[in-house]
Amino acid sequence: MGERDSRRAQLNSTYYDFAAQMYLTFGDSPERIVSDLVGMGADEATARSVMALVVQNHPKRGPSLEERIVADVERKRQVRVSRMLLGALLCVGGLVTLVSYSVAAPGGTYVVAVGAVIGGAVLSLRGRLSGGD
Repeated sequence: MGERDSRRAQLNSTYYDFAAQMYLTFGDSPERIVSDLVGMGADEATARSVMALVVQNHPKRGPSLEERIVADVERKRQVRVSRMLLGALLCVGGLVTLVSYSVAAPGGTYVVAVGAVIGGAVLSLRGRLSGGD
């Protein structure tokens, strides 16, 4: 009988580890984890008690995998947009070149903001094409 209890304790420990990982790391719902535990061979009562222990021991869990993916996509979108806007702003250096050329006297000097134009174009394209990486 002692060996049987030892085996049951080992299985419960395995179920607990699995449930804790799914709950804390992947953000799965308790109902889904109970269903997974039953699918692994646990009876319904054991699965529910294991899940109750996990929730009791870890009341605050992190965001689910889906929530983390959505947040990452939003962060990348923000990076992309900011690169595009900064790039467009630097491209305005081309306007500086045009204005300074138009106000310069014939044969006079004027500013050519080539670095700002090229840098702005590269940054803007990088923001548009890179996906925020």
